[in-house]
Amino acid sequence: KRVGCTKWCEFELTLLCIIFQLPVDKEDSVSRVECGQAHTLVLMKSGKVFSFGSNAFGQCGRPVVPNEDYMRSQVIHPVKIKDLEENDSITDIACGINHSMLLTKSGKVYSCGWSADGQTGIGHYDNQESMERLRGDIDGEKIVKVACVADNVLAINGTYVIYYLLPTVFPHIVSAAKISLLEKRSKFVATIWIFYNLKKK
Repeated sequence: KRVGCTKWCEFELTLLCIIFQLPVDKEDSVSRVECGQAHTLVLMKSGKVFSFGSNAFGQCGRPVVPNEDYMRSQVIHPVKIKDLEENDSITDIACGINHSMLLTKSGKVYSCGWSADGQTGIGHYDNQESMERLRGDIDGEKIVKVACVADNVLAINGTYVIYYLLPTVFPHIVSAAKISLLEKRSKFVATIWIFYNLKKK
């Protein structure tokens, strides 16, 4: 237990460790774990993905259940991509506050969850309850990395940032971003330039 104090109140934080079994073969193991505000994605070495936690906006990649008690929920959901090609597989995962992103070996990006600010990049602002492939400017590009912070998403194709989502809650900011990757001794060094142009009131 830890006791803290803020400007407005004192609080006590209790940390609990819970062990649970994922429905996978004994030979499989966890490759990566990503967490949002109240949901978690787990990527296995086999390429399987599982989600659990709050699914209030479809961020776990399953239908939203009205009045579901996420604090007591023990649902471990196997996340599926309906149009994933047979020779393709999931290689990376990323979580925003209330949305989730998947990256495949072929460089395709899929997303689900809270879409009100356009952070899922799938062309609408409704909650997305299943993984949907991103289209638009990103279509046809082989994406090598996806990253999320809050409601923002960056995707790179090895040379340039070709996809940058800025939430519509900040309409006064116009942004452009560029990432170049330099290969040096078999390692990639990323340099990021982000330019913000604040519109005059």
